[in-house]
Amino acid sequence: MKKFTSFGGGSGSRKKEAAANAGEQRAQGRENAGSELDSSTMNELEMLRAENAHLKRLIEQQQEAQVVGGEDPARDAELAHLRRERDELQRQLANLQSDYEALQRDYANLQRDRRLEVNEHHSETRTVEAQIEFMSQQHKHELEEKESRIRDLEMKLVDLEQEVELAQSPTHFIHVRSLDMDEMKERIADLEKRLQVANADNRRRAEEADRLREELEEAKLKGGDEGLLASVNAEKDYFKAQVAEHEAKAQNYHDKATDLEAQAQSLSEELHRKQEIIGRLESQLADLRMRHSPGRAEAHEGGGGEAPLPQDVKELQQLLREKEKAVWDLSDRLLATSSEKDNVEQENRQLKIQLEAAQASSSQPLTPSGKKSKSKGGGVSDEVYRQLQTQLAAVQTQLATATAEKDESERRRKVHAVEMEQKLEGADRNLRRLAEDKDRLECALKKKDAEIAALEVSQDYRSQALAVARGVALPPLPKTQPAGGSEEGTGAHATNDLEIELALKSAALRALSVKNAHLHDVLQRLQHTTSMEATEKELQRTKATLQDVHSQLCQAKGDLQKQKAEKTQLETRVSRLEAELEVSRQDDRVAREALAEAQKRNARTAEEYKAQNEKYSSLLARAMADVERMEAELTKERSA
Repeated sequence: MKKFTSFGGGSGSRKKEAAANAGEQRAQGRENAGSELDSSTMNELEMLRAENAHLKRLIEQQQEAQVVGGEDPARDAELAHLRRERDELQRQLANLQSDYEALQRDYANLQRDRRLEVNEHHSETRTVEAQIEFMSQQHKHELEEKESRIRDLEMKLVDLEQEVELAQSPTHFIHVRSLDMDEMKERIADLEKRLQVANADNRRRAEEADRLREELEEAKLKGGDEGLLASVNAEKDYFKAQVAEHEAKAQNYHDKATDLEAQAQSLSEELHRKQEIIGRLESQLADLRMRHSPGRAEAHEGGGGEAPLPQDVKELQQLLREKEKAVWDLSDRLLATSSEKDNVEQENRQLKIQLEAAQASSSQPLTPSGKKSKSKGGGVSDEVYRQLQTQLAAVQTQLATATAEKDESERRRKVHAVEMEQKLEGADRNLRRLAEDKDRLECALKKKDAEIAALEVSQDYRSQALAVARGVALPPLPKTQPAGGSEEGTGAHATNDLEIELALKSAALRALSVKNAHLHDVLQRLQHTTSMEATEKELQRTKATLQDVHSQLCQAKGDLQKQKAEKTQLETRVSRLEAELEVSRQDDRVAREALAEAQKRNARTAEEYKAQNEKYSSLLARAMADVERMEAELTKERSA
């Protein structure tokens, strides 16, 4: 631009006019060409025009500054100002891009909220359908109860007809006369009320059937959502069948009510006819009483031949009172049933209102304000991703902790199982050793029994020997002989001494053998007692050992059951944590997909921005080339 400093103020003014004319011409040419372009091109042209105007003002300011002082720092300041404006535009574009991403996130949140609302409406529709089905079942049961009550009323009508036939008998006209006319009128009025109640019930049933049909039609018309329409179409046949069944039952009920009304009407006519008969009988009775004498009337009233009639009349009156009480109970039950039915109808109306509100809310489109309010609850994808990562890390930590606890408990269980197996093996060895000790003790006991038996046999032998020894008798002492036979006497005396000595020695031997046998017996008894005590002590020790082993086995069994319960709890906890981890992984995968989609959108937007920036740069370069060309033309014109 320094080459323009040599010209004067006139050249500067001419340059301004030429630049203005050229800019106007370019603007006019661009306006003429812009009419043939689309909206995006028009926007670009508007931006170019604004940039050209700005550049023209900058050129004018630069020229004025060059005319005044011709300093280059002004141009540098303008370039810096342009760069700042470019940076500002880039920041605005980044803001617009972030706004666009926020709008996309809001749109995704709105779609998710819409899906949740549709699912809620589906669940509400299914709930209402289930309630309608339940109410239809209740109505079916009520219709069955009404049919049973109609049958009861028919039985009551049969009883009343029988009473009427009984009243037609001339022998019981006194009973007919005893009936109060007011009571008969009240009964007729009660029957009429019950007929009105039945007719109202029939009308309510018909209205309810119509209402069900209307609800189905409204659900069909208002079912803007495809899922709701599909569910309604799927259940339409079922509801049609239910409505047809209700209509058939209502028609049957209406026919039965009509029959009941006709029977009641015929009964009322019959009662009126009987009343006329009663009136005629009363008039005839009055004439008879006037014709007869007072004595005969008293005799007649005394009732010699008429004695059985009052008892029959009392029985008939009692029967009528019971029938009337049954009828009144039936009417009370009918009133209670009608009140219950009113409550059920009120609940049906409330359910219908709720259904209409749900259908209206499901079919009503969301307004922008509603969308904004809905989108406020949705989080940013990055924040959701971070939260999901945090939750995933927490779940993984919990899973790792649970896995470590499971491994530790498994290791403890294995160690405990090994210890218990060792204890069981020791207990088995103890049992085998105790069995061997038991066998050995049994053998010792058998030996002791055999020794006792042998002692008993030897004791028998000794007792027999002692008896034999005690049975030995000493020979009598020899008598004194005369002196003449001295030699013979001396030999006999020596023989006697020897026999006495032998007998004494035999007695001493027997005494010693008895003492020996007694001592041997005592010794055997002492040995037997000692062996029995040792055996009992050994048995007591064996029993104590068996009890200890049994208690250890019970404790080991309890520990094993506890370990199994803990293992089951840990497996349940691990399965629950695995399920939570799977859910977190799914959420993480969804968040990653959403993040990848957002990154793709960001990359695409960055590419678009880069292309647009390059386009703007090319346009700016062309504009600068045009400016330089115009300056060159102005220079040529001035030099010419």
